Order: sequence, then C-alpha cells, then structure tokens
Amino acid sequence: MVDRSGSMQKGERWDQARQIIEKWMMHLPVKEAAPIVYNQTTYCYPRSKTFLELNDDNRHRLIERLRRLQPEGKTRTLKALRQAYAYEGVDTIMLFTDGKPSDSEVAIFEFIDSHQDRGIVINAVALGSYSDKQETFEFLTALAERTCGSYRGR
Repeated sequence: MVDRSGSMQKGERWDQARQIIEKWMMHLPVKEAAPIVYNQTTYCYPRSKTFLELNDDNRHRLIERLRRLQPEGKTRTLKALRQAYAYEGVDTIMLFTDGKPSDSEVAIFEFIDSHQDRGIVINAVALGSYSDKQETFEFLTALAERTCGSYRGR
C-alpha cells in the first residue's frame, strides 16, 4: 500500500517513496502482489482483485504507473486496508506512508483486530521526517506490532 496523499508533496517524500518502492519491486523475490495506491480514493492493480504475477514486464509496468502519479488529497488508510484485506490469500501488507491517517486510529485498530485470525502481517515504512512526530511513530509502531510486523523509519 502506497500513500499518495497531499502531504507526500512535502520535501522529497514522493520521490523518496517511489525510489524505495522501485528498488523493492526490482530486487525483492516476491512472485506476486496486489499493489494499492491510495489517498481519499483507492487504486488497485490489477483492478480484478487478483494478485499480479511479478515478472519483469509487470514490475516495469507498475514502476511506470507509479512514476505517473502525483500526490494529492487525504490519507484514507482504513479504506486502503479494507481493500487489501479483501484479497483472498493476502498474508503480508507493506505500508509506505508519511503521516497519520485521516481516518480514526481507533477504527483502524478495531478493523485490524477483527481480522487477527487471518494472520495478516503489516510492515510499516515511514517516509519523510516521520520519526520526529511521536504520535505518528506510535501509530505505525502499534499497527506493525499488532500484526507481528515491523516498523522502519526512512
């Protein structure tokens, strides 16, 4: 899941996010994925709610799509998480974001807790000067810990 909300325009956050994701897309040994880019709207690739085989051609197509997007709007993390959880067989979510969600944190945690039996791990990657903001750090750390994931600040 990639946050492309308006706050990603600050500094070099959007460029940083794209660079990190491009490296991961090209080098991680992931065979299939369901990339979700979100602000107040959620965009899934492919739109069929199926996983995309990550062969070289598809990896390059996804990177090109990401390069064409620009940040704008709100950070509707709960909406994006619901979309990610809708995929049958999802086991791990990588969340790239620069800030707190526009949604209620309580609602996000209630949603996550209601699906604990599925064992979906959320790994959070914080972008920008994220670690400076205690409440944002606490939110992402709690999200990762609740799902047996990890938190990384960039």
